[in-house]
Amino acid sequence: MLYEVVGVRQDEPELIYRWFTTEMHDFELYLWENPQHPNQIIKFHILYEKYPEGRILEWQHPDLYRQVSFTPELTGKLYKPSILLEPDHHTDLFGALQAFLGRMDGLPGSIRDFILARLIQPIAKELALL
Repeated sequence: MLYEVVGVRQDEPELIYRWFTTEMHDFELYLWENPQHPNQIIKFHILYEKYPEGRILEWQHPDLYRQVSFTPELTGKLYKPSILLEPDHHTDLFGALQAFLGRMDGLPGSIRDFILARLIQPIAKELALL
């Protein structure tokens, strides 16, 4: 189940940054919204795999998808992502969708529905071509 992290630093004044995570921090959702139009999502990142290699699916308006990966760095007993994100030439929408479906409880319905649509539409288009 996802919960929203409150008090997130806002580095881009033209966007509202929101962060959702699970208690185990095994899945994270980052959103950027338009402050002029509440709940209008401009971009999102889904961090849906952390170990052994991190995977992040990025979506940006209107329909730009990009997959990046990172190698977790061990710091004490905790892992933290390195600052180096590497393009991953395979966009795994199905993997991101599967992870999202298992953790989307707790999200506001409008956010849940928006992200589901962005993950399902390209998969459905690809399946229609088969």
